[in-house]
Amino acid sequence: MTATGQREEDAKFFEEFGYIGPFDVLTPDEVQKIGANLRRQVRLSPNGIYPENSANHDRHLDLPLASWLISHPTILGRIESALGTDVLCWRSSFFPKMPGEAGTEWHQANRFYEFEGKPHLFPTKNENGVYDATAWLALNRVTKKNACLRVIPGSHKKQYFDESRPVQFEGRDASMEVKGERLGFYGYSYEGMKLDPNWAPDPRQECALELEPGQCVIFTSRLLHGSYPNRSEDVRLGFAARYCCEYVKVYPDAETFTMFGDTMPLDNYSTVLTVGEARHDHNVVSKPLPLPAAEQKLVGMGAAAR
Repeated sequence: MTATGQREEDAKFFEEFGYIGPFDVLTPDEVQKIGANLRRQVRLSPNGIYPENSANHDRHLDLPLASWLISHPTILGRIESALGTDVLCWRSSFFPKMPGEAGTEWHQANRFYEFEGKPHLFPTKNENGVYDATAWLALNRVTKKNACLRVIPGSHKKQYFDESRPVQFEGRDASMEVKGERLGFYGYSYEGMKLDPNWAPDPRQECALELEPGQCVIFTSRLLHGSYPNRSEDVRLGFAARYCCEYVKVYPDAETFTMFGDTMPLDNYSTVLTVGEARHDHNVVSKPLPLPAAEQKLVGMGAAAR
């Protein structure tokens, strides 16, 4: 299939089902070396641009290897299919799930209120359309047993939650049992956000997104998504890069943001232009970090191709 044909197919599938993939991004050798180096770098500099950063958000702003991942051409080609020609990366996160850890509760996000009462994303147009996408990259083998993602295809076309409702933080390890599964959401609960208190997702419609190391899936956060509990003896390792259309205001009129119990200042924060041009002046925008020569050796010809 030609690149144009692939892009058209991706765009159609994303519009209909709310996700794209899985697809290959890194070779087995790359994912092993990159994963090991990222974990080492995070240990040596645990906070990045934030004074305290227990969840390791936005490490693409200080670690060139993470910046290389968010600007990987294979990922960006699919992101462009989903979101169009002008795209920012506005957040990245590492997502480990430890053995025995609860699954992530079914949820949706649109403007990413994230329990703060104010949106982190504010579209200046296309208010009711899709303007965000997450690229979730597997850094080891991810299966139902060790807590892979699950989605309900097509569910992005309907809103099941009111994410602007206030919800109390219950402690990072808070969880509940739902039909024999331990589920939680980093100390919060989406139960109180349901538009219909009696609604529950139909398990017959869910799709498990199992990934081999180096594979990726892209989805809009409007899609109902979550993860299984980790019933294995292995840590599940994932890296997620979040993108939005360039016309979206990111953290509008904010000096800090709070996420999962941590409050972080935005003094050193920037969106990163990954596709196209920055045509508005409502965000701080930077370019991806250059990859040092020593780290280019980890990624084969990938760095040279960019």
